[in-house]
Amino acid sequence: MLEKKAVPLKGKNNAGETVEEFEIPNYEFIVQTIQTGKCVLLLGPDACLATDKIGRTTTFTRLTAAALLRSRRVRQYYKEEDLFQFRSETEENEARYDLKKVFLRPYPTAYYEEIAQIPFHLVIYSSPAPCLRKTFEQHRLPHTHDYFNRFGTPPVMSAPSAECPLLYQITGSMQDPDSLILTYDDMFEYVAAILGQQKLPNSVKTALLDDNVKHLILLGFRLDRWYVHLLLQLLQYKKVKSRLRTYAYSQSLPPHIRVFCREQFNVSFVSTPPEEFIHRLFLHAQAYAQTPRSIGGRICTSAVIGSTSNRQTGNIYLLCLGKGIGHNSG
Repeated sequence: MLEKKAVPLKGKNNAGETVEEFEIPNYEFIVQTIQTGKCVLLLGPDACLATDKIGRTTTFTRLTAAALLRSRRVRQYYKEEDLFQFRSETEENEARYDLKKVFLRPYPTAYYEEIAQIPFHLVIYSSPAPCLRKTFEQHRLPHTHDYFNRFGTPPVMSAPSAECPLLYQITGSMQDPDSLILTYDDMFEYVAAILGQQKLPNSVKTALLDDNVKHLILLGFRLDRWYVHLLLQLLQYKKVKSRLRTYAYSQSLPPHIRVFCREQFNVSFVSTPPEEFIHRLFLHAQAYAQTPRSIGGRICTSAVIGSTSNRQTGNIYLLCLGKGIGHNSG
């Protein structure tokens, strides 16, 4: 048996109507849309996992904050936004290059291996760390890679596929320190660039914005952040919102934010944290595999999973990782 049944809890919307607090994603249908290139995986800051010095699972966001605060280069840390004000421009430039040590820290390999074995055509992740790309390289899995550069011109890229997926770092890469988002100025420049028409590669824009996409899986995004709301609005641009269902996991989200996300973005909350969600999705992909490819005995699919008459409309599965990071990964 691949999944436990969540106990449905009740909540209220703005109209005072009773709604289910938790729902269970249809993993089988998600796998089918993955196979046909109609599902995109997006990993937010709290789903880009790392390992701390004593072997516990944490995030690169937390490691970055800890390293910068220890360096004494920071005048002010804006914890709610994970942004910094540096003591000088020189301190800021030096910090950008020093952070490479953080992004090369160990990470939970099994987590990234399972992501690599699920045949997504496109994986977008919001960490400068190279973990996912390194996982593909270490296991010699074909792929292409690029990152968002708010100062440059996007390259011309071929359409991603299950055989050669695109790994796209949407918030910059450690190989280009100037692409990192560390300050409010960085964030404002980033938002202005990504909402423009010329910065994202056409292959990425097509995969995200086309009506052919049935599922967008967002793991580890924080629903109380204004820039995440902009991202959700961008993802739903020109789409019929009534056809989109957004699934979110957050144990610490204030009730008024839950209501806003439910009403504005058609969010339904689930009780499955990102690591568990990926593992369940991996098991379903494994069970439905017709043409497997393997990493260390694990298998995933690399061809279309049969045929289906399922005509469900598009969904967005959004899991926003709240409290819980920092426990032993087991």
